[in-house]
Amino acid sequence: MVGESLQRHHRRYGRTLQVVLRHRFATLMVTISTFVATVLLFLVVPKGFFPVQDTGVILGISEAPQTVSFTSMAERQQKLVDILLKDPAVDNISRLSAWTEPILH
Repeated sequence: MVGESLQRHHRRYGRTLQVVLRHRFATLMVTISTFVATVLLFLVVPKGFFPVQDTGVILGISEAPQTVSFTSMAERQQKLVDILLKDPAVDNISRLSAWTEPILH
């Protein structure tokens, strides 16, 4: 089974190689065109996909003992949110308790 598949790929490679060798000039033009298009796209496409500057986002994780209840953890996180929101540089906070939906503040 593997041998048959290998033979099919070998025959297909042979046929495509023959086509390329019969049309050398066209193959060369396609290669050169691809290179030129790549260079042009490199020059034209905007480079700002990923911001270099500070995005202003900080990720923090609050932890508690595994024995803490959901209610107690929510209260602890709320105290932490209250403290962080007193900072004028903080616009908003998103928190997640256990596996609940995020709560925006």
